[in-house]
Amino acid sequence: MSKRWVLRLVLSIMLLAALSAAVCAADEENWYDAEQQEYFWEEEQLETVFPDVAPGSWYYDDVMYLYRNGIIGGFPDGTFRPEAPITRQEMATMLYRYWKLRGSKYTAKDDVLAGYQDRGEVADWALEAMSWTVQSGIIVGMTPTTLNPAGSATRAQVALVLVNYLKLN
Repeated sequence: MSKRWVLRLVLSIMLLAALSAAVCAADEENWYDAEQQEYFWEEEQLETVFPDVAPGSWYYDDVMYLYRNGIIGGFPDGTFRPEAPITRQEMATMLYRYWKLRGSKYTAKDDVLAGYQDRGEVADWALEAMSWTVQSGIIVGMTPTTLNPAGSATRAQVALVLVNYLKLN
């Protein structure tokens, strides 16, 4: 599954959370006002953070919103690679950053990933996120002893991860 589709799914989760907060609001002071959020950029505000995410592409607004909120980043060469398949550790990192953005805290239980033979393949930048998703039951191993963190996530895996994430909330 390409990153641009997963971004759309993550953004949908964010919007669902905002809408559910609006529905549950007891008074107008707590009401979610979409106009307070910078989501669709004014023409003069368009910028190119990633050379491969051009203003005008259908996913530009989503990428920029998630980038500005610290949920996504790019590769060391400055690209985002929206057409590349998303890896399991990238998916875990996006969900973890969104979870933290909502004000949640994580305390690891020892080395959650110790039982996985491919623990060493988890990138340093994704280690805490992978630990959180495994400990929380959001991501399960490909087998009882492998995570395949750098492997591409299939649509079925993305769907399961999002369902498991939504169960936490």
